[in-house]
Amino acid sequence: MSYFILEAVSDGVWAAICQDPVFAMSNAAIVDLGDTTLVFDSSMSVNAALELKSLAEQVTHKPVSYLVNSHHHLDHCLGNQVFVGTTIISSQITRDLMQARFARLASEAGGFAMAIEQTKQQLLSASTVWEQNLFTLELAELEMLQAFLPQFKATLPSLTFTNVLEIHGLNRVAKILTFGSGHTALDAVLLVDDVLIAGDLVVHQHLGFIAHGNPESWLERLTDLEQIKNIQQIIPGHGAVGQTNLLTAMKTQLLEMIALGQTVPSVATAQPPTHWLEWGLPASYRANLEFLQQRKGV
Repeated sequence: MSYFILEAVSDGVWAAICQDPVFAMSNAAIVDLGDTTLVFDSSMSVNAALELKSLAEQVTHKPVSYLVNSHHHLDHCLGNQVFVGTTIISSQITRDLMQARFARLASEAGGFAMAIEQTKQQLLSASTVWEQNLFTLELAELEMLQAFLPQFKATLPSLTFTNVLEIHGLNRVAKILTFGSGHTALDAVLLVDDVLIAGDLVVHQHLGFIAHGNPESWLERLTDLEQIKNIQQIIPGHGAVGQTNLLTAMKTQLLEMIALGQTVPSVATAQPPTHWLEWGLPASYRANLEFLQQRKGV
């Protein structure tokens, strides 16, 4: 099975575009540094991570030397254990959050059976196509995680940084950057020549998840990215590769989501606006509304 489609974004830079919303869930990227290979994010499962590592070695003809984790969400780091022996890199904040999330995952084993049954009941009572899609994806994810846990090995970054880390290859530099809180407490992006690998600070035709971050700070992070000169291509954390228009679209999505958090009367039955109905990551919608309403004390 193919979990990714590789797209050559520039010379020696490939987007690994997610083709499986359960086992892969998010995009990744591959960078040929001339003498070494770098992979950005490790995906949601061992299955997908194995394919990603194999693809990286096939296109660069070199073993993977570096893995960068953009942030601590499982769909970007659960495949880390496939990259044992590789230098795994993140910010210190992301490493701390990842360590805590991995610990919670290991403790959640006993609850998966109940969660699966509850989601099956929600799927049976789903009244719209959007809800059917939402609960189908949630059920598949829970079942995948339940099957994965016996082989789970918490694999954390071995190298951390603050603000900026540059990796100097034979013929190019990969610059890892952080600016502050946004999608999470701290998100890293990767700049290689004129390509920005944005992680989940930028998603395309997917619903960005704000409940572990701060939407107003996220808007500031997008402004930070807009100020990086000469960006020609952006690889988002989810969705298709685009140009700097993705930054504007992401700002528009966040502003609309913030506004909806002020007006939607019932989170439990809320369904996205029509133009979002077919977007990926549907579970983000109600989670976002709940976060926004709790924040304002509703």
